[in-house]
Amino acid sequence: MLQLTAFVERAINLDIQRYGNQYPQFCNSAVTELKMGLDELKNNPLHQRRYEQFVTPMVFGKQSVSWKEAYGCFRQTALSILNALPAGRHGQT
Repeated sequence: MLQLTAFVERAINLDIQRYGNQYPQFCNSAVTELKMGLDELKNNPLHQRRYEQFVTPMVFGKQSVSWKEAYGCFRQTALSILNALPAGRHGQT
């Protein structure tokens, strides 16, 4: 998990360098913005429909992963990483 957290931190820093002038909210509070993105994935039914239309049919085997299960696992992993970023950086409080 440490390597993944370090990778995410580097990616955030690169995004701030490259696109910071286009998205000042991300520069000021990257972690908060990313957490809002997680909420958007959950609350906007478009994302669940796309998952069910495009991802579910590609799963091989008899057992598929529901949107709820996939999103829950993704959210848990993402929050673990975001919460592990150094405090006070990337807009994390």
